[in-house]
Amino acid sequence: MRGKHWTAEEDALLREHARQLSRAELARRLGRSKGSVQGRLHYLRLAVVTAQRWTADETRVLRELNGRQPDSTIARKLGRTVSELRHQRRQLNLQLRRAPRWTAEEDHRIREWAGRISLADLAELLGRSPAVVCMRARGMGLSTRKPRNGEYRYRNGRREHVVVMEGILGRGLQRGEQIHHINGDKHDNRESNLFLCKGTSEHTRAHWSILQLLRPLLDRHIVAFDGARGEYVLAPGGDG
Repeated sequence: MRGKHWTAEEDALLREHARQLSRAELARRLGRSKGSVQGRLHYLRLAVVTAQRWTADETRVLRELNGRQPDSTIARKLGRTVSELRHQRRQLNLQLRRAPRWTAEEDHRIREWAGRISLADLAELLGRSPAVVCMRARGMGLSTRKPRNGEYRYRNGRREHVVVMEGILGRGLQRGEQIHHINGDKHDNRESNLFLCKGTSEHTRAHWSILQLLRPLLDRHIVAFDGARGEYVLAPGGDG
């Protein structure tokens, strides 16, 4: 099947930018393949500039990120193609460094934040690529997917808050024992946010105590009810 016809507007763009932009950038702007662009440039007898020289800042970024992030990610940050990046790396005699070993501090951060923030944010926090962080988290039995509202986080097929509490206790949960999330966030399974309840009545009392605090919070103007949104909100200028 033949490709779509070239329009007068596309030809005008090629004539205007052929000497300033690379084939890859022209192809991106036109939504066509580099081969298609090259063929049209040859037909129109237009020259194409070679790749632009690398600046000192670009070279510095390449040296810093080389081996720490995927080539595609580095190229995107620099506005270059992957082939340009790899050619420059050869010119600089840069070896593709292996990623550094995982530290105990990094593993701690993954346990604390995996599933609570986006994979991209977690990768940026650790200074590693999202793919590498995802593999590490899975190897630790953690999911990097953020749970939806009301969902529990799971680890190796078990509810994570149960796994964490059993680690604190050094034993499995006994019949009737339940776990309360102190701040009400079911996704927050830090040890400091979990409280072991002996049974349903104790767990219910913990939740009911929050409602009992509502009246004094309203009276002191710490909390207010937003009629437009139909929900309780922190009151601006409260005495808390």
